[in-house]
Amino acid sequence: MLRQARVLGALAGSAVPVPGVVAVDEMQPAWFAMDFADGEAVEPVLDDHEVPAATARARMLEIASVLRRLHRTDVHTPGLDAPAPLDPSGELARWSRTLRAVPRELRPDGEELLVRLADGVPRGLPPVLLHGDFRLGNVLCAGERAVAVVDWEIWSVGDPRIDLGWFLLFADHRNFPGWATRCPVCPARRNCWTPTATAGPRCPRWTGSGRSAA
Repeated sequence: MLRQARVLGALAGSAVPVPGVVAVDEMQPAWFAMDFADGEAVEPVLDDHEVPAATARARMLEIASVLRRLHRTDVHTPGLDAPAPLDPSGELARWSRTLRAVPRELRPDGEELLVRLADGVPRGLPPVLLHGDFRLGNVLCAGERAVAVVDWEIWSVGDPRIDLGWFLLFADHRNFPGWATRCPVCPARRNCWTPTATAGPRCPRWTGSGRSAA
């Protein structure tokens, strides 16, 4: 709980829009309170909503720019006290432990999935500050403008593709067959990628096997 307050405090006044922290109580059960952020969080391909398709598209491009600014944040920002970075192998190991904590009957083919993922782990990129669950459903927007990024419970430091891949997963209705809503003018993945690009090393291309190529 309080680690969310820590990252919000460190990002206050930065290029990443976040709600301000107004109170923190470290006594158990610990809690913190935030400023009210006037906006709505809508996942265009999953939520039942009335957001115009053009607005949904503009919001996706807007938060792609927010993601770029987040990944440019200095992980040594005072007050952040960031954890040690995880490379892709470490990230997979972390979520493998989480998956294996679930009863087998609730995760059919889970072990096969982990084997396939382990077989295609790419080389890591320079670590950045990660939100961990970056998508429109966790960004309050007013019109086409991003007002506040929320739900920082699993923030960390690691490969920028963790956030980028999660964001792009929720930007395409085809990733949720049978129960997603098609967003006819949602930007193509390459258009979402462009605003996130930085002057640093480019992500390697991906081959059909899931391995990276030069």
